[in-house]
Amino acid sequence: MKTHLATQPYWIDSAAFPRFAKLDRDEHVDVLVVGAGITGLTAAYLLTAAGKSVAVIDRERCAQIDTGHTSAHLTMVTDRRLTDLEAQVGRDHAQAVWDAGMAAILQIDAITRDERIECDFAWIPGYLHAPIGTNGSLAKSFEEETSLANAWGFDAAFLDDVPFVGGAGIEFAGQGGQRPPIGRIPKLIVRVRSPSPAPM
Repeated sequence: MKTHLATQPYWIDSAAFPRFAKLDRDEHVDVLVVGAGITGLTAAYLLTAAGKSVAVIDRERCAQIDTGHTSAHLTMVTDRRLTDLEAQVGRDHAQAVWDAGMAAILQIDAITRDERIECDFAWIPGYLHAPIGTNGSLAKSFEEETSLANAWGFDAAFLDDVPFVGGAGIEFAGQGGQRPPIGRIPKLIVRVRSPSPAPM
């Protein structure tokens, strides 16, 4: 049963994907990756680079669900506010979540450079803001969030007027931007299927 929305992003046809037959025999591998979106294929890429044998399975075609329908904004900022995250799981775990997000952006940057993937990757600021049309009642919470992020070593600045949307918010430096990730998928598929030898 399909659960994703029946929308068609304009970039969905920007990359050609190979078709793979359904699994019809037993396979013996070190790691089975479930999901052939950008996360699953990146995991498979890193595992094959480390010398592991990998199989990737998905209920649909590669990159046809979340990855094929997402934009290309990369950020360590989570949906749950940092202050809420700290209250729920404690400082160390909350910071680890954001650190992991930053590490993921660094990994994407490294892969696009190592594999010479042309996706216009760039380090750009990211913004957290209130829903458009709301009043300034969230300004104080944005100031608190900014202070906490800076105290933990993240580069954040409180803004009275967020570009393009207006109203109070936060600018986070050093986030990632690129063309939609669907364009990187074919190159990752090729590399997972024909990995170079693992580094010694």
